[in-house]
Amino acid sequence: MQTFLKNNKLLSTPSLTLFIITIIIIAHKLDFIPQFHILNSLLPLYAIFFGIICAIIFILYKSRLQNKIYTFFTLTSPTILLMIAGLNLTNSIHYIFHIFVGLWIILLGLYFIKRLNISRNNTSPKQTPNKLYTPWILITLFILITIHTCFGLYNINKSSYVDEKLWTYGTESRIEKYYPNILERDWKNTRPSDKPGVTLAAISGIGLIWTTPSDFYHNFDDAEKLMNMLAIMRIPILLFTSLMLFIFYHIIAKLFNWQIGLFTTSLLALSPIILGISRLINPDALSWVFMPLTLLLYFLYIKTKNYNWLYLTGIFLGLSLLTKYVANLLIVFFIIEIFIETIFLKKHNNIQSFLRNKIIDIFIVIFIALSIFYILFPGVWLKPDRLLLGTLWSQAFLPIWKPFVMFCSLLLIDNFLLKSKLFTLATTFLQKIYKFIYFLIPSIFLFALFIIFTNTYFPNQFIDFETLVAAPKGNDAFSIFEIFLSGFYSATFSISPIVLTGLILGVTTLFFKKSKTFSHFVIWNLLLFIIIYYLGSTISLVASTVRYQIILYPLFFTISAFGWYSLITYFKKPVLFAILIFITIITSCYTLFTIKPHYFVYTSSFLPQKYIVNPKDMGDGSYEAGMYLNSLPNSEELKVWSDRNGVCVVFNGYCNHSPHLDIFSENGTDYDYYVMSKASEYRIRHLTEQRLINLSTYNLRLDKLYDSTNSVFELHPANRSASYIKIIPGDSIIVLENNQ
Repeated sequence: MQTFLKNNKLLSTPSLTLFIITIIIIAHKLDFIPQFHILNSLLPLYAIFFGIICAIIFILYKSRLQNKIYTFFTLTSPTILLMIAGLNLTNSIHYIFHIFVGLWIILLGLYFIKRLNISRNNTSPKQTPNKLYTPWILITLFILITIHTCFGLYNINKSSYVDEKLWTYGTESRIEKYYPNILERDWKNTRPSDKPGVTLAAISGIGLIWTTPSDFYHNFDDAEKLMNMLAIMRIPILLFTSLMLFIFYHIIAKLFNWQIGLFTTSLLALSPIILGISRLINPDALSWVFMPLTLLLYFLYIKTKNYNWLYLTGIFLGLSLLTKYVANLLIVFFIIEIFIETIFLKKHNNIQSFLRNKIIDIFIVIFIALSIFYILFPGVWLKPDRLLLGTLWSQAFLPIWKPFVMFCSLLLIDNFLLKSKLFTLATTFLQKIYKFIYFLIPSIFLFALFIIFTNTYFPNQFIDFETLVAAPKGNDAFSIFEIFLSGFYSATFSISPIVLTGLILGVTTLFFKKSKTFSHFVIWNLLLFIIIYYLGSTISLVASTVRYQIILYPLFFTISAFGWYSLITYFKKPVLFAILIFITIITSCYTLFTIKPHYFVYTSSFLPQKYIVNPKDMGDGSYEAGMYLNSLPNSEELKVWSDRNGVCVVFNGYCNHSPHLDIFSENGTDYDYYVMSKASEYRIRHLTEQRLINLSTYNLRLDKLYDSTNSVFELHPANRSASYIKIIPGDSIIVLENNQ
């Protein structure tokens, strides 16, 4: 350092001055040395500090030094190290220095990543020309995005969904607090929730330009105004997901070809489940975008060896982590992928060099992801430990973070000290059982589908999936095997017959194709990720409902598109592809039209009418029930009990949704109407059953409501008879037995 400064006298003075100013600033913030607090204000020092930074940058810009960026980091590194020490000693240093240190570290990391990739000299393999855009393709994409947007906007202001209150006008006002806290520089409170839901707050928060959700916290008697506010907050999410359909096409077309890309985009744009979740103010409305794209981008990097795709993988991983912490599963999968790539692609002459390059790749992805996490999550600026809370110490990662860190450490030690001897032994063994591993994954998938269909059409079901997914968490009545299969059940009957047929074709193709292409490698890995995802849920003893596995649907659609493409290629009739696209658009539009706006409760025609795939819905039908009650004479004087809060949000009279005995004892049972839904039936019946067992004097029989046939209003969302929301008169049933 001394030699460097002697050779750069023009820069040595500002560098030294910067260091001294930092000492003075830190000294003034340390309570245990008050004798050094000699300045009344540090603002002049702050101005001088950043003025010197700008001067150093300007001098370097005008200089003839060959490596100006390296020189900048060398000059400022002593100051940064001192500042880091100061930030650890006291929390009272101005937040601008927290931001400066964080950005300095990020820029230093990006600089070394760029230098590292240049030194690795990664040559991209020659790619077969892949014509992604023609007038016909662009017109089709425009039609698909338009259809998705138009159906999404239909009655978007006439729906009452679960959990939206938490994000908008509830006591937490998560979205509304995000932007004001940034403007007020209240960085610590820019954590919307434990999800953390930052991307949701950022995108949905655009609606704050036109509305103020907190205005409705104490006063939401006007249901129409409340619904309009929610619509304003929903529309940015819907428009964002609509635009991201174009990104899906581009990535998948690059990864496979334009046919698979276009058909996958068609399935995505016209999927009722995807459309339904995209209308919700919920992190899942965005997680289905960011997580699958992260995975697909990583495979595109493996295919092309183009570092730009690797950088984008890191960016989308960061966005995924900012949406939901379950995205940490992607990091685990990338580690697993090192072994998979070794035994499947078999193109690595130097195993140690290959492993080192893959470790560097994953490090780059994680570093960029954490950089995005840091930049877009101001709460991290003052509390860097939130980086760990978003990754290793997140709720999704907590059970496995210690073994994961140990495994990664072993991988590093093996590569850098043992010359990858352990890794070589492991991959050698895996290559010996290559065929077994290859056929195992699609076999598990097809076997699971066989069990699902057998169970569904068997006269007496041996697995009650409907009950399992109605209460997905903490249900001890079901085995590990049944919880694992729940994901297949939810997925199988929430996708269209066209998608399911293509999905089976895509999986089956892996068995019969003799010469395996890179496309087969990707499809196999997508199946592996799906199974790992289900295993993760199973370990957590959580059944995979439709919403819990929403990130997997783009993967299902990609596999399905690959299956249909393989079939069309086999018959060598390209015109069949255009016909398939046309049929898909027509049939899907018809389906969307007949079930609008209750897209999220869509159930495949393969599932008999007496069953329902998504009993734990997001409140479809609540708005209609509430508006029916509002249409009754003297509705504001009516007293209603509902098993879902969404009805109470819309209804203008007195509405209670608590199932507790004390509420009924205090307020009496003179309810004018009761509102029941299939979504809450299991919960209320189970709750009543448990209380009857544990409390001999318990006399509130809310479960009887679901046996009543005396309804004045009944709605079956998505035209499924098994799904319902109904209203019965209060004088037709007695739920508090002591009052008989």
